[in-house]
Amino acid sequence: MEIEQEIKFSLAPEKTAALLRSPQVRGAARGDAISRRVSSTYFDTRNHGLRKAGAALRVRSDGAGFEQTLKIATAGPSGIQNCEEWTVALGGAEPSLLAFDREVLRRFKHRGRKLKLAPLFTTDVERTSRMLQHGDTCFEMSLDLGRIEGHGSTAKELPVCEVEFELVRGELTDILGFILDIVEEVELRPLFPSKAQRGYALVRPALKATAIKAGTVRLDKRMSVNDAFHRIAGDALTHLLSNAEAVDEGHAEALHQSRVAIRRIRAALGAFSPVLPRRERREFNDQFRFVQSGLSPARDWHVFATESLPQLALDTGAGRGKLKRLRDLATHERDKTMREALATLHSPSYTELLLRFQRWLLSLESAKPESGTGKLKPFAKRALDSSRRALLLDARPLKKMKEEERHALRKRGKKARYATEFFAGLWHGPEVTRYLKMMARLQDQLGFANDAVVAWHLMETAESGHVRGSDAAAVEAWARAREQQCIATAQPVWRRAQKLRAFWS
Repeated sequence: MEIEQEIKFSLAPEKTAALLRSPQVRGAARGDAISRRVSSTYFDTRNHGLRKAGAALRVRSDGAGFEQTLKIATAGPSGIQNCEEWTVALGGAEPSLLAFDREVLRRFKHRGRKLKLAPLFTTDVERTSRMLQHGDTCFEMSLDLGRIEGHGSTAKELPVCEVEFELVRGELTDILGFILDIVEEVELRPLFPSKAQRGYALVRPALKATAIKAGTVRLDKRMSVNDAFHRIAGDALTHLLSNAEAVDEGHAEALHQSRVAIRRIRAALGAFSPVLPRRERREFNDQFRFVQSGLSPARDWHVFATESLPQLALDTGAGRGKLKRLRDLATHERDKTMREALATLHSPSYTELLLRFQRWLLSLESAKPESGTGKLKPFAKRALDSSRRALLLDARPLKKMKEEERHALRKRGKKARYATEFFAGLWHGPEVTRYLKMMARLQDQLGFANDAVVAWHLMETAESGHVRGSDAAAVEAWARAREQQCIATAQPVWRRAQKLRAFWS
């Protein structure tokens, strides 16, 4: 068994030659490049028993023979594909699970029965591999150009043009540093799903990329503060990367989840600020905030089109002509801002930010700063106390706050909610659940009021010539009334949130 750690990127086919000829690759090369055609067929049962068990089984041929490989995803650094991998030689193209050790089969609950395996899809690529060394770290760079092809009635194809960097020995931080040098010349985009995941989605459309919400943060009170930060920040980074493919396919909810993931990264930087290097923490916070701002307009127009506009029609009984013009405006602006959001996420500066953040997390994990070696629960109490004090900084009734003051309250509420979600697992009981629900409800109610405010501000930012003055006036009148209605509904929730007992106290 081997532990495979690799990081993948997609690139345009016309950029492959530039990658192979880059001074960084030639300078780090150890030996000649090797090119060969590699064909890998993936097998599973009719109901995808292996996939559901977290395993992928392939039979590979490179012209010299056949080998069978079983991969099972395992824990490891975020943004890296971490797998346990077993490979055995085969006499032909048919798989044989019994060729693996019994301990291996037990990993995915195989009980010795003969599974009916069938080929699902094949990856057929021209692979160019080269051993590289950066510092004391040795790794293999493999460039794959070809396709994934479904079998049977699902005979669809998906192009493949990607490069992977697999650690042989040394440190992942060295690989990330090497890639950072390359992306200055060749545009590489992080590629999170494996070929197996893309192949399964090709043959079963229900598995295609979709929006993914943040999972529950699982902390243990025996963790150090450092360990907790890496778990929380790593989960948020995985959340961000997991939504990238669906964002590329135009899923508005995936874009929203990307924004949520960035906010969670920034919230983690804030919650753990006492134990993090100040300069790097502030730089990453500012850079992620800039990316978040580039995604916000697309989200705002999507909410206007799908939530605010139907509510406006319900509340005002606006005529068909007005509604059609506003829908056309929303569609135009949503499409335009979505293209701008994708340009932000496809930019070399965003790729560099992700790589630098990954490298920073790994370097902190190995350095284990003394400031973060303390016990987690007392630190969590202080962090939660701080976020609650910030939330209650202005405890006036909502109707007495100005628009910008309510907006500031909403932002403080988000930080307090994320901090609570980060650390809630260290406590148990109904008070924890009650508190989490209240924080979520407060954010929802403040969010409804904010959506109304955003609606009329969007009329001001819309592309010139696409909105009538009378339509903008109608939206503003509705939005002001809607805001006051939402504030009245939110006030009792805000009052209860102020009185709710902090479960960590």
